[in-house]
Amino acid sequence: MSDAMEPGKVLRGAALAVLGAALLATAVAVHREPKAPAPVPRLVSERRDEMSAELARCRSLGLAAAEDPDCKAAGARARDRFLGAGEGER
Repeated sequence: MSDAMEPGKVLRGAALAVLGAALLATAVAVHREPKAPAPVPRLVSERRDEMSAELARCRSLGLAAAEDPDCKAAGARARDRFLGAGEGER
C-alpha cells in the first residue's frame, strides 16, 4: 500500500474537509442579513375599542369602580370574553 492511501491519512483528510465545510457554513450564516419579520396585521374591532375605553374609565375610578354598575357590566363582559363564556362547564 502506498503512503498516500494509509487509513490514518485518509481519515485525517476527511476530518479536515468536514471541519472546513462546517467553518464555511458558519461564516455564511454569520454574515447573512437577517430577514425582517413580516408585519402582523392588527385587528381591532370597534366593540373592543369601546370595551377598552370603558375598562380604562373604570380603572381611573379606582375603588369606586366596584360600586359602579357600568364597570361591573364591563368587568363581566371582559371576564366572559377571557374565559370563553358560553362554552359550557369543563
